[in-house]
Amino acid sequence: MSGPRGCNQRAVFLPIILISTLLCLVATAGGAVNLSYQTGGAGQEFATSMDALHDNAGNTLGLLVGVPGDPGGAGNGAVMFWEALNAVTVDPDQIWTGAPNEHFGWCVAAIGDVNDDGWPDWAVGAPQPEVVDNLPGKVYVFFGADILPSSPDKTFTGGAAADQFGYSVAAAGDFNGDGIDDFIVGAPYYDTGGSDRGAAYVIYGQNSTGPSEDLADATILTGEFGGNHFGWSVTGAGNFLGGSAECVAVGAPLNASYWGLQSGAVYVYEGALGGGDPDSTYDHLITAGEADAYSLHGWVVRGIGRWDSDSYDDLAVGAPMNPALTQRPGRVNVIFGGDSPATTADRYVTGEMADDQFGYAIAGVGDVVGSSYEDLLIGAPFRDLDGMDSGRAYIFPGGSSTNPDASDLALTIDSEDWLQPGARVGDQFGFAVSSAGDFDGDGSADYAVGAPQGNILSNATAGFCRVVDSGGLAVASILSQWDARWSADEGVRLEFRFELARMVVEDIRLIREDLDSGGRVISRTDLWRGPVVPLPSFADSHPSGVLYGLDSGFLFVDQSPPVGVGSMRYDLTVNHAGGGVLNFTALAGPEFMPPADPVVLEMAPAWPNPFNPSTQVKFKATVGREVRCRVSDLRGRRVRDLYTGLGTGRWQTLTWDGLSDDGRAVASGMYLIRLDTSSNVVTRRVVLTK
Repeated sequence: MSGPRGCNQRAVFLPIILISTLLCLVATAGGAVNLSYQTGGAGQEFATSMDALHDNAGNTLGLLVGVPGDPGGAGNGAVMFWEALNAVTVDPDQIWTGAPNEHFGWCVAAIGDVNDDGWPDWAVGAPQPEVVDNLPGKVYVFFGADILPSSPDKTFTGGAAADQFGYSVAAAGDFNGDGIDDFIVGAPYYDTGGSDRGAAYVIYGQNSTGPSEDLADATILTGEFGGNHFGWSVTGAGNFLGGSAECVAVGAPLNASYWGLQSGAVYVYEGALGGGDPDSTYDHLITAGEADAYSLHGWVVRGIGRWDSDSYDDLAVGAPMNPALTQRPGRVNVIFGGDSPATTADRYVTGEMADDQFGYAIAGVGDVVGSSYEDLLIGAPFRDLDGMDSGRAYIFPGGSSTNPDASDLALTIDSEDWLQPGARVGDQFGFAVSSAGDFDGDGSADYAVGAPQGNILSNATAGFCRVVDSGGLAVASILSQWDARWSADEGVRLEFRFELARMVVEDIRLIREDLDSGGRVISRTDLWRGPVVPLPSFADSHPSGVLYGLDSGFLFVDQSPPVGVGSMRYDLTVNHAGGGVLNFTALAGPEFMPPADPVVLEMAPAWPNPFNPSTQVKFKATVGREVRCRVSDLRGRRVRDLYTGLGTGRWQTLTWDGLSDDGRAVASGMYLIRLDTSSNVVTRRVVLTK
């Protein structure tokens, strides 16, 4: 979910349709999986909003990404969905688009189970085009199912012209206490009682049929004064007020009544129990404190779980222009829930530099940094560190003390030039932030950061989303198989597969890193660099040092791993036909290096035999023992030295191509392949035919 902003667009409603198109997924070195929409040009605003979808047991099902710009043509907007736990593929698992000029996907939110059927549901806001056509705005609700719906199940239309109903949407918990989930929708340009006074609608879930589309059945909350833009941001707030009933909170960032012009305020409402009828009078007010005017406190408000780890849910409030009189670095306030919450911040953190607009977007993301608390992800999309307005995101660990300088936070996430080097300027990375749940299924919290003005492969400013797991590594990526194991006859056998057609892979680079017993890298070996080789007809034999393409993936036999204490890992770099580069780092080698075989000397029969033009022979010799393998004629005269070096205690493969040491082709006939050490000799006969 993101901190929204104003937009004047035009809409004509047509049925929402399902489409399929090309996207780009890049797994960056050491960092993340990046998603982008490659069809079309600039202005798509990919990742203006995101939210994770969970089932009723809390398991992560996938990630929803809002694309309110122009991916379907004529400003339709779209929402895209990637399933969790599977390999992330180039294409999303499902795409929904809106009507022309509707800008569908401005906001997207998982809203619980509002039709009480056991499946999670979600809502999509399309508030923007109403200024021209004087329409009130729409929210579409999709009911989850075993097979995802191709069109919305419910459509909600705002109450009055130009309200921008659907500017913000969020889950509201069970606000009326009837046992079914509800949701809340903001309409910050609602005019009843004053121009742009603003409103928020709590819409109640119902068994089987789902919520009523008649807003007369909703509880309508309204701002105190004209110009408040109440409903700019909305959120569920759990038991923030300390009782048994669920709460909601609504931001009014232009409220001017408490600490000066546009200082802002947040209103908290407590719901009812047992299916009661909640009232529309606020129960708690959170102000900007003594901050100066224009701080826009309430630009975004989020329920962030139990950030201080007590038994009450907490709130975070963004004030991206605070303090306005000292160049607006931005600030995020955390207010602890309880029987009598504070009216100003219990904890806060302030942006690094002027005009960062730190706190433009906020999300609770679970325990990312290992604090045993629920952490807070904060966007500062106008941070200039990597270029003007390149943007940055930060983790404010749960339970932290007040921090006047965001540069001291435990984790920062920067814009990446993964698609267009040097094109970070204007990315607005951090415009939207969201939890990604446990997207990769490893038991740790993952998160997403949106850059809706970021450059894609075509260099268009179409936007991208960066998805990161709690360790800063790529979440489930298109590398869907990686198997590295010892083979008694071959050394280390590597097999891997991508969720990407092998025909589009242009070349691969494979590097092995050798580590000592302390985990320190002691050497790097470049094993392969170039195009993939088709699997040869002698499929049972896999010469080392060649990367082969299989029907279902790739195979490489590494016969040169070191012997002794330590471990190995591998790096893959893949260039594909779409012009992108995939980097996979620190891929695990075998769990351990087996002890060297104490064999004195052994050589397998050559194959093929007879041969033309080449034959192979495998041998193994005692570790560290000097060994030589030579081809000679039947009179004992040297023809070709195939190997001179040390034994490894494991099988090694040699190839003779029928040439002498000076590169001349030898005559047909019988030859001897002689393997010897200082104390042993083994000989095999081979026949060259022409």
